[in-house]
Amino acid sequence: MNNKYLYSKLNYNNTPQYRAIEEDISDDPVDMCMFNDINKSLVGGVLGYRYGPSNENCQLYMAERCSKKWDSICDIASINNNAVFPNTATIRGNSMASPLEITGGSTVGSQLIHNAAQRRFCVFDNCNIQQFPFDPTNQSSPIVTRINRSNYGCMPTCSVDPATINNDKLMNKCLENPTAALDTLVNICQTHERSGVSLDGTKIGKFCKSLKGTTKLPITSYYTRPY
Repeated sequence: MNNKYLYSKLNYNNTPQYRAIEEDISDDPVDMCMFNDINKSLVGGVLGYRYGPSNENCQLYMAERCSKKWDSICDIASINNNAVFPNTATIRGNSMASPLEITGGSTVGSQLIHNAAQRRFCVFDNCNIQQFPFDPTNQSSPIVTRINRSNYGCMPTCSVDPATINNDKLMNKCLENPTAALDTLVNICQTHERSGVSLDGTKIGKFCKSLKGTTKLPITSYYTRPY
């Protein structure tokens, strides 16, 4: 457990979920963001009470963490069906998009999949980027990044490497629950259709073909609004 974020430690909880977190934590504050419980509240220091799945800093931190490496902690968080609103970590490239298009749904798990997929598979140009400490009271706190549209837009271009994407854990999560990351998945289909880089033989390619089966329009016309 990360002692930088724990001023004391309670060992009462020995559930499989907590054991998995204990095993995977490597000097980060993920334990503050997974659950809303007394253990987190008592050991988190001065601001421990404020953290949890609905906290913006936690949503930003978990999105970036799981976009870089999808591990057992991300797996546990992705099956959290508790409702949370709003999704403060989504990258809002277009303020006119509907909430469901840019948030991935209303649960902790679906929003994590959505936010992580944006960061893993997409490049956003001309965005407004703000960086600040996860915990302003801790000098060793990691930095979290908020990305939103600017006066110049914030247009996403999403793509994958066809040679490796079938083994990508996050992509497989997206395809298991496509409504959670529909905007990113369709953007990937659009990008590859425009570029001519084939997705044949991939699971995301099969998804793209399934979209074509639902409309006579090309993928580039199927989902025209950016985020």
